[in-house]
Amino acid sequence: SELQDRIKKACSYFHGKISSELKANLLEINTDTDNKAVKSTLDEIIERLSKEVNVKLALMKLCAGGFFTSSYLRTKANTEIDQSASRLTKAPITSVVKGIAHPVLYNSLKAWRDDLATEKNAPVYLILAQKSILELVKMLPSSLSELETIKGIGKMKVKQFGEDILEIIDSYCNDYGVERASIEITVEQSRKKQDTKQISLDLFRSGKTIVEIAAERALTTGTIESHLGNFIITGEIFVFDIVAKIKVARIMVYIVEHPGKSTTETKNDLGDSISYGELKAVMNHLQYIQNQKT
Repeated sequence: SELQDRIKKACSYFHGKISSELKANLLEINTDTDNKAVKSTLDEIIERLSKEVNVKLALMKLCAGGFFTSSYLRTKANTEIDQSASRLTKAPITSVVKGIAHPVLYNSLKAWRDDLATEKNAPVYLILAQKSILELVKMLPSSLSELETIKGIGKMKVKQFGEDILEIIDSYCNDYGVERASIEITVEQSRKKQDTKQISLDLFRSGKTIVEIAAERALTTGTIESHLGNFIITGEIFVFDIVAKIKVARIMVYIVEHPGKSTTETKNDLGDSISYGELKAVMNHLQYIQNQKT
């Protein structure tokens, strides 16, 4: 009776440990790789370990009520046979990828890459290598010149897929209120980078709309809005030049009535009728006013 009591307590303890610490971590393992042979090997190893986990969990659950040889052997055999129905299912990559700063963006870029590879009947790495996707998620480029600095993405890929990639990144950053820093690039590219905001300003002053500037410069409207927004702080552009008065009023009222709210929270509460660029423009306008007071 003392031995049975020890078995019951031990099985209850280890069932919890295996379930929460081993099985839970197995679900989060990311085996994404451009190498099919490596991925196949990793998946096979994880599947074998997963089957073993299932068997152990079934036996620990059974023996938490006491150990009996016949029921133990029967449960072990049935669980091993029934793996096709009860084996551990690996979490899909479209949920959350552990260890990546922006898993939603990672999934979006990977899905786009995989779909395009299927459409072109080409290996995925010829479209966009895994290491390039990871660096895109880390660096968050905002222009074609910045995109060229990403490992594995040269002028040809920028020409072929640059606008699509930037659109995916811009949409994510706008939807989630992610602010991007400029990417350090070569001296030649740096000169272009330093002038890029001024070019957008000059085109805007010539009478072109944000949409027209974006089309002419092969950039997204979000990037152009960001360029012009910088000149609101300096007073070179008035907020009403790029944002409708009714929207400015709505945004300012919300900010005044909800002090301390983050940019993301403010954008979510204002809804899709207000773009991230419009929100930033009004925030820059408020900063300009504050600067004038001081």
